[in-house]
Amino acid sequence: MNIEEYREYCLSIKGATESFPFGENTLVYKIMDKMFTFAPLNPKDGQFWADTKCDSTKSTELMELYNGIAFGPFSD
Repeated sequence: MNIEEYREYCLSIKGATESFPFGENTLVYKIMDKMFTFAPLNPKDGQFWADTKCDSTKSTELMELYNGIAFGPFSD
């Protein structure tokens, strides 16, 4: 996935809005004013990544099934 595919997917979710509340380099998506995902437009290592809210049990399942999924820098 790249930033354009991510953006297209997020905007396809009913009620999703796009914003930049943390500055021009962090793309944020919300539903009913609640953030559900964000991604940097210019990641330091040049690799696309997104941080998405997810139940911790479900995230563990996803990490076991797919390479490239990991807990984000802001996880509990």
